[in-house]
Amino acid sequence: MVRKTCPPDDKITWDAFGNEVVALCLHSFVDPGDGAVCEYFGADWQPHSGVAARFDRTRAPVRVAWLLMRWARTRRNAHARLAAARLLQVGERHGVDPGRQVAVNALGGDLRVTDERAKLWPQDRTLKAWHEACAMGNPHARQAPQQLHNALQGLSRFLLEGPFGAVGRRSCGPDGDFEPQPCRASSLYTSSAQLEALHDVDETAIPVHPSLP
Repeated sequence: MVRKTCPPDDKITWDAFGNEVVALCLHSFVDPGDGAVCEYFGADWQPHSGVAARFDRTRAPVRVAWLLMRWARTRRNAHARLAAARLLQVGERHGVDPGRQVAVNALGGDLRVTDERAKLWPQDRTLKAWHEACAMGNPHARQAPQQLHNALQGLSRFLLEGPFGAVGRRSCGPDGDFEPQPCRASSLYTSSAQLEALHDVDETAIPVHPSLP
């Protein structure tokens, strides 16, 4: 385990720590049955038991998928690549509302939606995950270009609609309307991360919005 005093430029130590975390994820976090991940575990790294475990699925499977893909690309690890692709499928199949074209906030242990609202941050995770899948050419996620396009369509509702874009649009309700909420500084951080991901995306994949020239 990396100590807090480990120098940030100690690449060997940090690489070893990253390898250890991914090995733990693939061995204990990922459910071999449905390919999803749990969020809470006991001291033995087994999924938390009891009624509450039904609601312990991670809120954004694509977040873990994105991290696994980035690691798999640097290590050329086929196992991690496959696990990431399965997580992407879980997130897309169960966590995206096709009517609103947005990723919802949370899934339960049975992979049913537990929070139908759609905040800005799940759109960020979804976009970055499909962008990474396109960049690495994941053979287990051949639909990545289309899914990236869909993620961009959903994200455009937050970034391009309304007088203030992402600053004033943080949460989309189940009916498709945006809830008036105070803006957090983290929304600006999230938006900047999305723009960074879009920097090298082919312009044909970016949705054309009527408010743009």
